[in-house]
Amino acid sequence: MPTDAEMRAQFERVMERMVAAGWLQNFTYTEGKGFHLGWKAEGAQRAILLRQIHGAFRLYENNGAGIILFYKFAQGQSLGADSSPALEGFWRRQAAKEVTEFCLECCKELSLSEEEDFLVLIHIILEWAPDGGTPAKFI
Repeated sequence: MPTDAEMRAQFERVMERMVAAGWLQNFTYTEGKGFHLGWKAEGAQRAILLRQIHGAFRLYENNGAGIILFYKFAQGQSLGADSSPALEGFWRRQAAKEVTEFCLECCKELSLSEEEDFLVLIHIILEWAPDGGTPAKFI
């Protein structure tokens, strides 16, 4: 189990990639309050689309296992020995080519090459992406 410091470092690494890719203007961390993200319009748009994909596929169910399976599927990898042919069939029927291509494009823009980084990205989007209840400061 990673420590709080290790988790924070992993989140910061993904957020730094989001800054480098032009999704975020900046981010800050305040002890006791957490992260605050300054979104750019393009990053906010991508985050909102990823949030919609998350909702449509219920990716965060089972402690994020769905995110890992979706990442593997989008990468063209086998879903592993633990998955059944029925589960693989579900992903093949449900995930439109455009959806997986968009997710791959996002991963490429952010240089995310590990499924754990994709899991962190989805968590960032669920917690801090602009939505009806989360005001955004676009820069």
